[in-house]
Amino acid sequence: MDQNQCSSSGSGVPDYKNHLNTYAQQSAIPSPVYEYTCTVYLDGEAYRSVNTFGNPEYAEQDASKLALESIAKKVKEECITIGHAFYHSKSSCLFLIFDSMCCKSILNRYAAKMELPIPTYITTQIELHDFISSLAFDGKTYMGHRARSKQDAERLAAREVIMSILGTSGPGTYLSEIFRSESMLSNASHIVEVPQAVQYTYMATGASPGSNCGGSIRRRKQILNPSPRRPPVSKTYLAPANSKSILHQYAVRMNLPIPTYTTTQLEPTTQVERLRVFISSLVFDGKTYTGPPARRKKLAEQLAAREAINSVG
Repeated sequence: MDQNQCSSSGSGVPDYKNHLNTYAQQSAIPSPVYEYTCTVYLDGEAYRSVNTFGNPEYAEQDASKLALESIAKKVKEECITIGHAFYHSKSSCLFLIFDSMCCKSILNRYAAKMELPIPTYITTQIELHDFISSLAFDGKTYMGHRARSKQDAERLAAREVIMSILGTSGPGTYLSEIFRSESMLSNASHIVEVPQAVQYTYMATGASPGSNCGGSIRRRKQILNPSPRRPPVSKTYLAPANSKSILHQYAVRMNLPIPTYTTTQLEPTTQVERLRVFISSLVFDGKTYTGPPARRKKLAEQLAAREAINSVG
């Protein structure tokens, strides 16, 4: 059929679909079958439906579901980075990236929001200085890792519940909101002295002021301590994710070589390490700085940069 024979609808768009249906009827063949896929764009990311559908609305729903699942996974990975413990096989040292002091408080708030019973803890002493705790929550039992005190054992058990809930799309979304409000992801809650050498503020890890997380220690030291030859700047606020940018600008300003990063993936040595973990070190001004482990390579480099910022005098 000639394209010129396809008249336009009132909107000015050629009515090819109607003409195709007419052709099928006149030719005594089955009507056309349409299959739809959908791509949804959100916050600079594209999510495309995996399946095809006979209804465009179903395709949109499928793409939206994929977007929500991807976002939930991303939130979980970010929270794992700050909410889980990993062992470094070479140093036999436990790196706690998230301040576990808040875990019981977060879980209690989540239970209240979801109208669930407050979790109950059973803690036993397994060795002279080691405790382990389990808790019953929402019909399930969770076991934490060993700790040096009874309170820490309960917090680690609460953290296991948090990590489990974060893997679900519905409840995990509610929990992530509470998690962010009490964790170090709150940009306005952790302000320390502003360095005169750089026009940014370092975001310390720890609990929010006024939180009932109980005795969390926050760093209160200056970054890049000022010297007489460094000009003062005004106070601004910065999220921890910008540590590389801060260090880069500081190097340029002080005519120092740009820092170089070496990032490696740690080999899992215990059952705790079910996910990939990266650790990064950098060379800056003749010294080497190593950050704590992280779930993603880029974040590991940010944490290494933060170590350098916090140590440079």
